Amino acid sequence: MLQIVDSELGAAEITDDALWRAGRWKAYLFSSSRRVVGFLLAERIQRGYVARGGASGAVVMGEERPALLGVCRIWTAGEWRRRGVARRLLEEARQEFVYGLKVGRELVAFSQPTESGAALARGWWGELREVHGNKENGKEKAETDETEDKGERGEGWLVYVEQD
Repeated sequence: MLQIVDSELGAAEITDDALWRAGRWKAYLFSSSRRVVGFLLAERIQRGYVARGGASGAVVMGEERPALLGVCRIWTAGEWRRRGVARRLLEEARQEFVYGLKVGRELVAFSQPTESGAALARGWWGELREVHGNKENGKEKAETDETEDKGERGEGWLVYVEQD
């Protein structure tokens, strides 16, 4: 399954040695009529970076933040897109990734987002407005688009770099 997903996403291969390290990875499948139509590969991580959109539309890494759950791969079969499959996989991973703990969205980061993966992350994180804020008088305050003048805009969601 991972080879098919890597091929469709154009993602770098994960070695078997890295994949089988105890406790680092968990795979989630979404099936319908005995066919896999969604896949998420999650990785335990320690940090992510606030995604910033540059003038070219590319995703670049901004300020470092703590993170716990890295979404290494997320894929949905073409005919199943825009039906909530990816969001359901994300919610299942948050609920189950760490035994006894529902991982907060602010601790979820995405690796190698494709254009549609970045759109998924933006939409999913868009439901959570307090994620990326500035401290003002001891309270979190939502960041404004003041950075747009610099050619960057804080997206609010996190990205991370995969480690071998």
